[in-house]
Amino acid sequence: MLESILNSDSRLLLFLNQFHSHFWDHFMWLVANKWTWIPLYILILYIMQRGQGWKKAAIALVAFALVIACTDQLCGSVLRPFFHRYRPSQVQSGISSLLHLIDGYKGGKYGFPSCHAANSFGLAFFLVLYFKSRILSIFIMVWAVLVSYSRIYMGVHYPSDIVVGMLVGFAVSTLIYFTLKWLYASRLQIAAQYNIIHPCCTQQHMLFLSFGGILLIFAMLVTCFFI
Repeated sequence: MLESILNSDSRLLLFLNQFHSHFWDHFMWLVANKWTWIPLYILILYIMQRGQGWKKAAIALVAFALVIACTDQLCGSVLRPFFHRYRPSQVQSGISSLLHLIDGYKGGKYGFPSCHAANSFGLAFFLVLYFKSRILSIFIMVWAVLVSYSRIYMGVHYPSDIVVGMLVGFAVSTLIYFTLKWLYASRLQIAAQYNIIHPCCTQQHMLFLSFGGILLIFAMLVTCFFI
């Protein structure tokens, strides 16, 4: 049964990876680059500061950083060395010659689960729980899917790498969110004073944040036309 699942995983990857072009190569490379999204992270911090002030925003920022650190280390330092599953882009996978790779990029040796998926979905799920905004939830989930799909497009991850990475992100972000909520409400008794778990951000803030993210993606698309 496991072999059947792995074969289906490979076939799905090959199917999704075949849709490529020079334009999308550049776009997906930008999407997968962690530095591309620095403006979005700054915008999130700005919105938190506008709704809560710098002290509360700084505490929330630490929580976000904790989510990313935990998902990244769990996938990269614990699960990958345990499962030892080669990336599809590596020769040992047996399908590397059938894949479209961007500029020969193959990534590291092992790829199960995907750190990109774990990190992006970890942040996305945490923001969904944190802000409780339907508008932001839709945008940030689409963003996480886009970042994760870029790794399939680049041929460095199987779809199952992405799915498990997403589950890791969900588990870690949910655990950290509800742990913090319990600590602030039950032990530290400062939830009412700082309102950290329920930020005072309006729908206008959420619209501004979502629009800013969409504008950044649009700027990336425009940039790719001139590369």
